[in-house]
Amino acid sequence: TDPNLIPTDDKLPDEEPDLSEIDPFDEDPSEYEDINEFVEADWSESTTARERVKDVIIRATSPQSATVVADLADVSPLTARDELNKLADEGTVLAESTDNGHVYQRDPDWYRIKRIRELSEKPQRALETTLRELEEKIEGYKDAHGVDDPEELILSDESLDDEEWEDISHWRTASVDREYVRIVLQYASLAESEAVIFDDDSEDKELNSA
Repeated sequence: TDPNLIPTDDKLPDEEPDLSEIDPFDEDPSEYEDINEFVEADWSESTTARERVKDVIIRATSPQSATVVADLADVSPLTARDELNKLADEGTVLAESTDNGHVYQRDPDWYRIKRIRELSEKPQRALETTLRELEEKIEGYKDAHGVDDPEELILSDESLDDEEWEDISHWRTASVDREYVRIVLQYASLAESEAVIFDDDSEDKELNSA
């Protein structure tokens, strides 16, 4: 530890701090009968309107109106509409005009690309290990249920129990994750191939100019 960062006695307070005066929340929980109301209020106090609107829309599984987003994000409909239109201009949200007005949803392509970029920052060896683990997990589901994919299991005539439905959920997730990792590895291979081509072109130009 850097000794310069350790406070000396003359810089320490004369009295120990009163822990009862330290409050990690912006809101007082005692003012709320329902803990959910307290959490929502604290969320509203600790985040901006833009952050709340974005958080709501990226978690939505279907297109939502500005009014619905406003209610969930604890902002006015005008603020929600304004922030949603800004997000649409940025390309992270899709806006669609319907007979009942505009609806909004997150742009799935934007988030797919974002995830691919995040994965591409991981070491190739780690990605290859992850791919093998995912493939082993998927093969395990195939062997356990005797079908090639989770959709085939759903369409089977058998009555599925809770454990099987849980396997289906994990199986689907593993299948999607595997495709993402495959894409990232393919992209890395493409980048390496292009680098070799451009390096060769540079060497040819140097030889021709010599």
